[in-house]
Amino acid sequence: MTNYKFKAGDRVRYKDAHVAGHGTIHDQDDDNLFLVEVEKKDRYWAYFVNETCRQFIDRDLTLITNAYSPSTGAFVRLTADNEMWGKAGDIGKVVKIEEEGARIEFVNHVHGGGSWIVPTSKLEAWEPKVGERVRVTYNTIWAGEGIVADISNEIIVVKMGSGSRSGEGGGFNIHELEPVAGPAPAKASNDNAGPAEPKFKVGDRVRALKSSFGGNVSAGEVYSVTEVTNYGILFINKYGRKDGWNAENFELVTAAPTTPSIVALIENGQQKPAIRPKVHPDEASATTEAERLALAHPGQQFGVFILADSKIADLVDVPTAVLRAA
Repeated sequence: MTNYKFKAGDRVRYKDAHVAGHGTIHDQDDDNLFLVEVEKKDRYWAYFVNETCRQFIDRDLTLITNAYSPSTGAFVRLTADNEMWGKAGDIGKVVKIEEEGARIEFVNHVHGGGSWIVPTSKLEAWEPKVGERVRVTYNTIWAGEGIVADISNEIIVVKMGSGSRSGEGGGFNIHELEPVAGPAPAKASNDNAGPAEPKFKVGDRVRALKSSFGGNVSAGEVYSVTEVTNYGILFINKYGRKDGWNAENFELVTAAPTTPSIVALIENGQQKPAIRPKVHPDEASATTEAERLALAHPGQQFGVFILADSKIADLVDVPTAVLRAA
């Protein structure tokens, strides 16, 4: 039995792309002949040996290692220079699938305009990269162009540069975007400046300053930051799902300032705190304790004193008098 270079199921290309296109190995025999089926329903490559197929010898075929098979309307990126038009990294839209490859219209009509055949082995599905220019097409509220600022969990964060949401950042799925030719605008920078510190950190409690269009976030709601990205924050929304928005739409929720306080006996208008008084975490809890003591000790008066410092000697403030129990 011959050791074959290819096996059934391999995607291959006939070396003369002008004669044939690409297809899949359908069968093979001991004479080193390969029955190849073109990647179109009910069609096989040209120059038929019989009515249904074409047989090729080993040396006439090359293996297609890129398994990507684009469809009409898809945006693609070239992974290698094309013989006619197109270079690695160029982006285009598939307008037709032909036997020789995909017919591409390059974004913004680069490479002379019109459309050009590119072998599918030199194509990959277009996926936005950070810094690329994109256009929001699916969401009419966010329609416009912007720069990809971050990509996290398949959500593409775009800093909008035009449209009604210009200056804001929004998260989109890839089907809501299409590429725009041209590099991202250069940012003014200070070579001596270090990277900007993020506005929030993981674990921070933040409050939404406004409501999102989709209703997932409402103004005034508080969330805990679960992840910080290059542009915004991620959190669990009120529906229990992972969500994210740009940081400028939130403010940090700071803990209310504490007012450590003590309770002291008041006699003849003078406070007489204990040698080691109990320090209450705030004025409210100290007042509750003063009221309890006043009820427990009829005829005596107790006051609440806010500590100005951690030292008892610095504690003076105007006392809050608590009336004696009747």
